[in-house]
Order: sequence, then C-alpha cells, then structure tokens
Amino acid sequence: SNYLQNLDRNDLDAVAHHLYSGGDPNAPDSYNGGMGQMAGVAAGKPIIMSEFAPEAQGPRFFETAWLIHNALSVEGVSGYLYWGLGWRNREGSQPVDPGLVTLEDPRPGAPAFSTEKGYTINPTYYAVKHFSKWLDGGFQRVGSSSSANGLRASAYIGPEDNRVTAVLLNTDAQAHTVSLATPGFVATSSSAFRTAGNLEQTAAVGALAAENAITLPSRSVVTVV
Repeated sequence: SNYLQNLDRNDLDAVAHHLYSGGDPNAPDSYNGGMGQMAGVAAGKPIIMSEFAPEAQGPRFFETAWLIHNALSVEGVSGYLYWGLGWRNREGSQPVDPGLVTLEDPRPGAPAFSTEKGYTINPTYYAVKHFSKWLDGGFQRVGSSSSANGLRASAYIGPEDNRVTAVLLNTDAQAHTVSLATPGFVATSSSAFRTAGNLEQTAAVGALAAENAITLPSRSVVTVV
C-alpha cells in the first residue's frame, strides 16, 4: 500500500497484489488491517489478489477458506488466485510443498506412482471450490451479516438476478445451526454443499431444512445456492 500511495491512480485500471506479507496464514484475520488499507488506497479500482498459497504450513483447508472470505468481504477483491493449482510432488529427489492438486512425476525414470491416477486432491482444493464452483462470471457481492460472532457470511447475486450464492464459515469450536433470512425475495429452491473434516468435502447435502436451516460443524464451510 505504501507503493500504491505514491502512484497516480488515474493511470491505473486495476490493482493487483500478493499476500506474502502483512499477516499470518494461520490467523487469517491478521491480514484485515492491511486489506482494509489496500481497499482504501485503491480508491474503487478493481483489486485482484494475484498470487498466494500458504504451502509452508501444509494444505490447510479452513485457513485458506477464511482468508478467501476476508479478501472478498474485507478488501472487496474481484479475484483471488491460489498459487499452485497443480504442483509436482518432487523436485528431483526432494519433496515439495503441495498445491491444490499434487501431481506425480510421469517422466521416464521417475518413481512409480504411489496413487492410482498419479495425483492427489488436497484439502485446499475444496476451500477454493466453495468460492468458485457456484460463483460464475458476472456475479456481484451483496450485503450479508451474521448474528453470531463465530459465523462469517458472504453472499453473491447472479447477473440475471435470479440466483444467490451464500458462503458460510463457522470459526467456532462448537457447531451452529444457521437459518438464512432472505428479505426481499422468496427462494423457490436451494442446494447446499458442505466441507467438514475428511468425511464431507463440498458434499451435496440437499436442500435447506425448514426455516432455511443448515448445521455447520466446527471449522466447516457451507455454500448454499
């Protein structure tokens, strides 16, 4: 942000930045001060988080989802690019940090595959999927709020104004049953997808229950369409 303050923003169409400083990947809210400052100095220009992956800490699902949520909700980014979509599992004889998908080396002389198909989908993949699979081009973030401190929510409306996607995070150590209030429109159908530990990974859990309710286990993410 110090660099940006010394530029003529009239010459800029957008602002892009990485996230390799300014916070602790294991404490996503630690970036919020810098994100808020960045939003201010960008002065309404589109912002792209153009490269980041906290791979040195391992493929951590929930922290990744939480950081994406903050980038969208606190900073207001228009895009979030996770560094390392598909990543080789070794550089020579040395293991490397995993990407969203860890790829085995297919070249002659490389070790035999230790997985059936030569790749492993890592937990961070599902964190990104919660914010990408059900959000398409032209969606815009709209206002959302939560009545519980441990719950984080963001919502996005489609360009045809006929579909809303909400992403909910439970940062608490206990489960919460959440009821979604949608003032101003009546939903005719709903579908929910939940990641909770290793048992559910963007698993389709069906329509919302009565009163638009769904349960979020501790440190889980739900996307509702």
